[in-house]
Amino acid sequence: MTNSLEAAHHETVNDDKIIFILDMEVIDGKESKVDDLINRLVKNVKSTEPGTMIYQYFRSPGNKISLYEVYNNNEDAYYHVTSYLNGTLRSEFESTFSVKGFQVLGDSSKKLIQMYKDYFEEKLK
Repeated sequence: MTNSLEAAHHETVNDDKIIFILDMEVIDGKESKVDDLINRLVKNVKSTEPGTMIYQYFRSPGNKISLYEVYNNNEDAYYHVTSYLNGTLRSEFESTFSVKGFQVLGDSSKKLIQMYKDYFEEKLK
């Protein structure tokens, strides 16, 4: 029998990728606007953020949305967060989705950690 730890998938030890996983719910009354907003968000990221490897939304029953984002490295993730914070779609995103969970996978830089800590502390006030 194979040990499950040995059978697990592993990337290289020095992998610089940063992954964000957001679990969200659609805010009541915004359901009809979700598909259009997601299409515009994806188009914007694909056309303005070359360091974004994956930026993909998943819809689940009960108006639940998951967002899976993969960046080449800390700099690309930082660029994305800065673009989001200063972008024209931020207010629409925040008025459409309620973030219920946020995970960051990878070896985040102190600068990146501070940026998303500041953002979520502001949102939770």
